Amino acid sequence: MELSDVEVNVLSVLSEAAEEELATLANTVLGSAEERGDPQVLQVLNASLDRLRQRQLIGYAYYKDGWQDLSDDQLAPFVPIRRCLAWDDAGARWRWNAAECGQERLIVVLLEKGRRAIAGYRQRELLT
Repeated sequence: MELSDVEVNVLSVLSEAAEEELATLANTVLGSAEERGDPQVLQVLNASLDRLRQRQLIGYAYYKDGWQDLSDDQLAPFVPIRRCLAWDDAGARWRWNAAECGQERLIVVLLEKGRRAIAGYRQRELLT
């Protein structure tokens, strides 16, 4: 399975804790603050997350009286996910855009297939 650099970064970050809040994930995988603030970079992340979800490597959830995995219908109000993030100039970081997407923050979750994919990718990297 071919993975882009951003997809590898997303899966690597998620392999540490199995889930991450969307804004934190964006700030972690998108490089320097100067690069992160570029809306085009956020579009790349959005496309990467879409591909990972379509391949069933990641899922989305939120916490409301316990963990709630999101179905396609429940995810629809948050799509495209890039609209749920807003750039904070003062903090030089992406933050959750509650005005646009509400208080329930999206959590990106590593699925078992994603865990296997990043493990396989790392194994191949060690062999080359």
